Amino acid sequence: MKSKNVFSHLLFVALLFITLTACQPNHQTFDSDLVSIDIPQTDCFTEEAFGESVTLTSEPFNDSVLHAPRNLAIIGNKLFTVDISSSTDTLVRFYTLPGKQYGGYVYLKGQGPLELISPSAVCASADSSSFWVYDTARQLFIGQPLSLLQTEKPKTMDDCMFLSVPDSLKGGTDDMMWLDDKRILLSDLIHYKERFYIATPDSNDWQGQAVTNPKLHFKDTFDDNILADIFSTRKCITPDHRRVILAGRYLDLLEIYDSQGNLMHLIKGPEDGFKFEFDTERSVTNHILIKSRESRRAYLAVKATSDKIYALYSGKTKEDKEHYSYSRRLYVFSLDGQPLHRFQLDVPIIDFVVDEATGMLYAASDNAEIVCYRIGGDKSDN
Repeated sequence: MKSKNVFSHLLFVALLFITLTACQPNHQTFDSDLVSIDIPQTDCFTEEAFGESVTLTSEPFNDSVLHAPRNLAIIGNKLFTVDISSSTDTLVRFYTLPGKQYGGYVYLKGQGPLELISPSAVCASADSSSFWVYDTARQLFIGQPLSLLQTEKPKTMDDCMFLSVPDSLKGGTDDMMWLDDKRILLSDLIHYKERFYIATPDSNDWQGQAVTNPKLHFKDTFDDNILADIFSTRKCITPDHRRVILAGRYLDLLEIYDSQGNLMHLIKGPEDGFKFEFDTERSVTNHILIKSRESRRAYLAVKATSDKIYALYSGKTKEDKEHYSYSRRLYVFSLDGQPLHRFQLDVPIIDFVVDEATGMLYAASDNAEIVCYRIGGDKSDN
């Protein structure tokens, strides 16, 4: 009788273990000499997860302007472009949509109070009433009312708003964007365990919150300068300012946070594993990341609409015929990171923006011009 009770107890324990295990989602572990993660299988994807790709054919935008755009932003009915600073004296321009009329320059290159040296990108205020640009060289965040673009009155110092980065944050901040009407999201080139910072610029020291990712287990096998570059990301905020999306520049990871900095989803794909090749010997000697011909780029740009995430993926190395900083491959995800659609573009692009109102996608191509694609009414809306 006693042996039967023991057997029954062991059988119960075994069945309980099987039941509890079956209730747990299947996990996949990725491990390398750089980082390890363990995430549900449902948060991993391959190219096949998108189904058949949709080919998009570009249309001309406005070929009357000679420039070299590298960043785009849409605020209201204005399309802003940031030019490559080495090629022009006009750094920030704007167009009016949907007619694509050229509106003129916003900022010229220079060291004057209303000029820029090295702008990162254009972003909107929380209520979209003003647009802001961060100058990485001067470490200055400059904003002005969107309504000012409707007038022909030259802007003055009184028209603009200025936020200077405090000494405690100087040196590593490479971009800023408004998270809400009081808080700013800061990108940092020096730190990597801190995925980004949330700061409140209502005091001289800008007391900030460092946001970390509990699912990324770093190995610390190289200098911080090297790892900070490898784990660097592109970032965007959803139009309702409720989610922050990070896309890895060299590792194929998407990180989705809420507006308080809590991780919601960590998405891995489309590559298998975390094998990132670089010139290890020269990087260690020089204490900076030095890429090799085998170094592979991951995400080049990420943008969000009210219900989707758009991510431009490279997957190329320096050995590819097309430059690995440009790509034709555009992924579309839900806001929870689930694969929806894959677009194949007819020309390589470096950055883009989606206009929800008109169903258009505007992009900076490798031919130093803006091109546009019609995405409204296709599979992306189903």
